[in-house]
Parts: sequence; structure tokens; C-alpha cells
Amino acid sequence: MQETIILFFQSFSTELLDLIMELITMTGEQMLYITVVSYIVWNVSKPLGFALAFTLLSSTLCNGTIKLLVHSPRPYQVLSSVEGKRISTAEGFSFPSGHTQGATTFLLSGALYLNRRRWITAAAILSAAVALSRIYLGVHWPIDVLGALVLGTLFALLVFKRVLAIASDERLLARVNILTGTLAGIFALVLSVLEMLQLFEPQIFMSMIKLLSILAGFSFGTYFERTHVDYIISGTRIVRLFRFVMGMLGALVILYGGKIILPDHVLSVMVRYAGTGFWAFFLYPLLGTHISTDREGDRLFTRSKGL
Repeated sequence: MQETIILFFQSFSTELLDLIMELITMTGEQMLYITVVSYIVWNVSKPLGFALAFTLLSSTLCNGTIKLLVHSPRPYQVLSSVEGKRISTAEGFSFPSGHTQGATTFLLSGALYLNRRRWITAAAILSAAVALSRIYLGVHWPIDVLGALVLGTLFALLVFKRVLAIASDERLLARVNILTGTLAGIFALVLSVLEMLQLFEPQIFMSMIKLLSILAGFSFGTYFERTHVDYIISGTRIVRLFRFVMGMLGALVILYGGKIILPDHVLSVMVRYAGTGFWAFFLYPLLGTHISTDREGDRLFTRSKGL
């Protein structure tokens, strides 16, 4: 049954449709999340950016854990009749779909924050489109995307608003960030050691290591930003655009430039992903408080009066 569904969608395959589906599936990939969350944190709302990032990372960590437990192969790996496309983004096991769950969690959380029916409808349609693209590309079974849609919806409905409330409580936020950052860092290190010892299949823990590392970096980054910077979001549209562009350049240098500079090692992966989260939520705002944007001395990031 599942094979029949995949083959049905692939029977419409054309180069143009392949391109469209690959563009849709990119909605569920890390670079889009990093870009959107960074813009929100630097230019819109720190609590909202934190809540979106935390909810998304929690959802994807749950997804990765289930993948390791279920150990399900992907369609193109077991069916010669199925063509796998864009398989470079299909890391690890098949159930549930990480792209679909991540997109559903992120899009629906944002739509719930906006609290408009049209945005919720748009989030549902785009999430379904991502799910369909994963089937079309031959990298997921229908059951994978159905499970992911359910899990992504549950995280958006049950986790997002609770995390948003935590982000507005300074003491609770500090405790959550210290606990989360510490646990994520420990687990990332443990999985890195297991990866180095090669006791399991090669690269089996790599996705989890990336997620845990960026979670640790962003959690500690949020803690230090609130205690050592605590910037307020201000500035003209030009200043905000400049702030965003410069910040993204820094993030790209750490995440992808570090891949060129650092040795090809699992610990390097930890450093790059943790560094990206720490940069976005602390280092860049801290640096920005020392960068002038005009002759009057206005800063790229303005500290609150409390610091």
C-alpha cells in the first residue's frame, strides 16, 4: 500500500516538479529555521524567538529519539522501484519524518502566536505540502509523514505557549536555560564519544549531536544575554536590516566556515553548532553593543536601562 502511494506520486515526476518539491521540502531544513529565528530574536521579539527555537528543538529531538528507537529504513533504500531524490538531506532513519515534523511545529507555532485563522490555515497547507514532498522525493513512507504531522501539531499546541510563558519569567527562564544547556551539552558529549568509539553504525548519532549542541549553545546564550546584555529591540528599518545581515554572516561563518577550518571530527560538529546558537543569542548582541550605527553614537544593539 505505502509503496503504491509513493509510486503514484513519482509517476508524475518531471524536472520542473522535482525542483518545486525540492523547494517545498527546504521549508523543513535548518537554514530556514536559523534565518527566521535569528531575525525574530534580533528585530522582533526575544521571548518569541526563544519560544520558537526551544519548541522546534524539543520537537526535533523527540523526532530523532524515535528514529533511533524505531530504526526504520527509507523507501529508496529498500525498494528498487523508488527513486530517492535530494537524499543529501535524508540523514538517519525514516520514521517519523524530521522535515515534516519540524515544519509543522515551527509553522503552526508561529501561526498560533499570530492567532489568525488564515495563518493557521496557511501553516497547515504548507506543512501538508512538505509532507507530500517527502513522499514524492522517495525519502519517506506515508506513515512517516502522518506520524510527523501529528507529533508536530502536538508540540505546537501543547509546548509552544507554555515555553512562551516561561520566556517572560526571568527567574524561571534562567533556571530552564541552565538546566537545558547543561543536559544538552552532556548528552551531546556522550553521543560524540559513542560516535568516536564506533560501537554503533557510523553517523547514527550525528543528527542528535547537532541538535543537542545548538540547543546547548542557544540555552547558555539566552542565559548570558539576559544577565550581561539584556538588549532592547530598537532601530530604523535600515538598522534592523543591517543588524540581520551582519548577524547572519557571522552565523554562516561559524556554521559553514568552521567546517573548512576545523578538522573533520565529531567534536568539530559540536563546536560549530553550539557556537552558532551561542553567537545568535549572546555573542552577536554583546558585540553589537559596541558597534555604532551613526555619528550620534547609537549602537547596533542597545542595552536596557537595567544594565
